Amino acid sequence: MDQNKTGGGKGLTRRSFLKGSAGVMALVAMGGGLAYQSAAVFAGTDSAEQANGTEYVNGFCDGCLYKKCRTRYKIKDGVLLNVEGHPEGLYNKGNLCSRGQAQVMNLYNPWRTKTPLKRTNPKKGLDVDPGWVEITWEEALSITASKIKEAKSKDPRLFAMFSGFGAYHSLYMRPFATALGTPNIIFSPGCFCSGHSGSEILHGSFVECADPKYCKFKIDIGRGQLNNGSADGETQGDVDSVVDRGTRIIKVDPRNSTLFSSSEWVPIRPQTELAFVLSLEYVILHEIKTFDVEFVKNRTNASYLIGKDGFYVRHATSGKPLVWDAAANKPKEFDDETIGDLALEGSFEISGVPAQTAFSLIKDKIKDYTPEWQEKITTIPAAKIRYLAGELVKEACIGSTISIDGITLPYRPACISIYKGLTNHQFGHVAYYTAMTINILLGAFDVPGGSLGFNNFRYAKDEDGQPQIYHLGAVGNKIKFPPTTLDMSNLIPLAHDVGYQYTNTIKDPKKYWLDYAPKVGLFYGGNLFSKGGSIEEISQGLASLEFAAAIATVLDEHAHFADIILPEANHFETVFCYERIFERPSTQRDMYGPMGARKALVKPLYNGRHGDEILIDLAARIGTLPPTNGMAKGMNGIKGDIPPMTNKIQVVYDAWIKGKYGAEWDFNKVAELGQIVPPSLAEHEIYQYYYAPDKKIKLPIYNIFLQKTRVQMLEMLEKAGVEHPAGNNTIREVYQPIPHWFEGTEFPHGKDGFDMNLVGWRTPQFLHDVNNSTGNPVLQEVASHNPFYGKLILNTETAVKKGLNDGDMVFVENQHGVKIGPVPVKTSESIHPDAAGVAGGHHRKAFGMDPVNHTTPVSWNRLIPIAWNTIDPVTGAIEISPLIRISKA
Repeated sequence: MDQNKTGGGKGLTRRSFLKGSAGVMALVAMGGGLAYQSAAVFAGTDSAEQANGTEYVNGFCDGCLYKKCRTRYKIKDGVLLNVEGHPEGLYNKGNLCSRGQAQVMNLYNPWRTKTPLKRTNPKKGLDVDPGWVEITWEEALSITASKIKEAKSKDPRLFAMFSGFGAYHSLYMRPFATALGTPNIIFSPGCFCSGHSGSEILHGSFVECADPKYCKFKIDIGRGQLNNGSADGETQGDVDSVVDRGTRIIKVDPRNSTLFSSSEWVPIRPQTELAFVLSLEYVILHEIKTFDVEFVKNRTNASYLIGKDGFYVRHATSGKPLVWDAAANKPKEFDDETIGDLALEGSFEISGVPAQTAFSLIKDKIKDYTPEWQEKITTIPAAKIRYLAGELVKEACIGSTISIDGITLPYRPACISIYKGLTNHQFGHVAYYTAMTINILLGAFDVPGGSLGFNNFRYAKDEDGQPQIYHLGAVGNKIKFPPTTLDMSNLIPLAHDVGYQYTNTIKDPKKYWLDYAPKVGLFYGGNLFSKGGSIEEISQGLASLEFAAAIATVLDEHAHFADIILPEANHFETVFCYERIFERPSTQRDMYGPMGARKALVKPLYNGRHGDEILIDLAARIGTLPPTNGMAKGMNGIKGDIPPMTNKIQVVYDAWIKGKYGAEWDFNKVAELGQIVPPSLAEHEIYQYYYAPDKKIKLPIYNIFLQKTRVQMLEMLEKAGVEHPAGNNTIREVYQPIPHWFEGTEFPHGKDGFDMNLVGWRTPQFLHDVNNSTGNPVLQEVASHNPFYGKLILNTETAVKKGLNDGDMVFVENQHGVKIGPVPVKTSESIHPDAAGVAGGHHRKAFGMDPVNHTTPVSWNRLIPIAWNTIDPVTGAIEISPLIRISKA
């Protein structure tokens, strides 16, 4: 088999391949890299194979959340032999990573749930045998439906749905729970997704990234694309494009995950990214003094006049925000067409009221964040900060334009690109906003070459009649006291699925002003143990449920707390349809997501059912099927009619597809192709600037949202006479319109031996933890060839100081009393001396799963605290770099 070399650091390959369906991936460095098969291997179907009963069926890969890679399945005599990248796949172009290829093993996994089960041991815990006994589907569904119906009749809030990425394909998960009237849909991955919150406010987008086609220089902070495991076939193509063009990439990260020969690693102490970006902003504004003045004047609220109260100074009659016209030497409404020279800086007096421009306040706020100041915090030399700031300004080509499809657009081929290594800290939202402020100063925001959002955005006018860009999901959480939901999102304005919070509230609801606690739970497609922090606290929360059922493919941790197991069939045994409802920025930009469909490839091996059909059956038994169907239509954009009663999900798929693509389309027609690819946008339509050029929008570089929320929150809390769980002073300090430095509770202090921070990253084979990827022996075999997987990585010099060598066993303890180990040490020069690294941390605790899950001894999640004094009070993000100490076992 040919192996195509693709760029990387010394001794690395860009694209390596599995040698057969159970083969071994070529070695890659520090947890980065995926195995990709060559399309040429499967360019045609052998006629001899067809003659002996071998067939190929089209479909799409569901090895990760993205589900965009088109595939072909090789089947002989009813047995699935192989999964291949489809040669005509638009996104993966015939490639398929190890996750996709290994899906065969999930089908033939002997540890799958095979039939409905009932618990006989009332005691619950990860180390407790549930005493499962086999029961019929009728008994399992009757018991589950009766328990949910009883809870609903008493108080719908007594029911809670626990879900996650594993149910993203479901058309019925949210409709089922919503029709029951519960406000508690606990979604597990959100606590690690804080980056979405800021992007939704500024980009009007679910995520952001550097323009993969035109960016020439970027600083990646806490973002590795493939290096952090956020990869599919399309992303691999974008990375290849970046490398081939010679884009300069500066990676600012506690560990070196470089896969690109054009990258430079700048080591940074964990938890100090905020200081780094604040200092970059300082150099640009106070030392270089060069930025995109016209962009900042015309496309942000930087020129708005701010009063002593932190709010806009408004016109006495119209109520519109005021700006200062330097040419007329007087204030005017921000949208006054007669403004001659918009003042960006200055202090003024408006009807006896002192005011400053927002920009002046921003400059003043960061005046002490010098490179020398940050060096003591981040360990990055001051000279490096000045160099990087200078390169950003130089490479941004401020003032330049580019013609795309005959349309002239600003051209800013330099930016900062961020991800969870920056946002998932106690003050991650502040760091995110600072990084994006720098991009805005460069004018590198939603223009060619700069930081991009993507589709699913809209324009709407704010209270001042000014068009704003916003994401479809960025409506914010309603600030309310007392809170009404287990996740406390009423007290976290930009919370993004903070399901882990239920572990605090469910144990002591009165402490959190709730007059109820859920009694019945349904688990489907999510796992708080692999996504939500301290497993001890999660276990206590789940054990408090009086009854729980699990729609499950394997007996994972959640299943250990269930009373009834409703076995979900493998996706290859049932019809399956999926539409990617949100897009990542890429060179292949679509008007909307692709839709994939796949027929049942093999006969069911066991007594499982399609997850949505289970929910439909439960809804019918509970008596909520009509509203469930109605909500399924509304939530999924189904235009066709859904029959009032059906337990065949293909009928719903047909209605969905016909309503979206026309009466001539149905499930079978899409399944023949495997995937419908929507029309691509014209290249210039990728950029939001095209839709709202010049002064059409005002980006909130001065975060008026947080200013308003701070006042509203504090007034509400003070009126109620209560203290916010994170502390009213924390709200007062963090909810500020201008980012500034904070030192978090997990910041390294050195006391009692707590002198390091733990950092983790997703191993590519287990991206999104869908389809039991950690329990797949092929993927575990691939991951095991990474020399860092399943070990605690220490800087070589740090290990010497602590008297440790490769292979030594150590205990790791956080400052909250949680200790794990013993775990093996692996030394490396590719990690910051003040960091301890975990590649994966996918140690699982459920003994009902394949023992391969227990082969990695580092349980990173156990060390992540979920206490209120450690989370981001704006987004609810968990602090992913806990303070630790290490001791020899």
